[in-house]
Amino acid sequence: MKKYLLFITIAIVAFLTGCQSTPTKLIAATSATVDGAMKAWAIYVVDGHATEAQRVRVRELQARYYLAEDSMLVAYSVYSHTGVVEDWQEAAKLLIESEAALVNFIASITGKATP
Repeated sequence: MKKYLLFITIAIVAFLTGCQSTPTKLIAATSATVDGAMKAWAIYVVDGHATEAQRVRVRELQARYYLAEDSMLVAYSVYSHTGVVEDWQEAAKLLIESEAALVNFIASITGKATP
């Protein structure tokens, strides 16, 4: 449910801003990449290849990514109202790092890189 609310929020913001802002593009791009990785992970799990330790690690990394994504949304709101970029720059760094950790972990296990 949270993922769908985020997607709707991003779509509305993108529509209203015309996707002109870097924060909006970053949120959309990382969401798409993580969604692709999670689809590969789901297939891997359904096929019975995932260990319990791998599942726990993916849940941890996914939770970390969602926290970073939430922080980015708050920072974007501040940016869009004030023009202050420092908050979203720090949030962007955390979002990119958490996305990379999750996607790279899944790719290392499944052997499938995400676009």
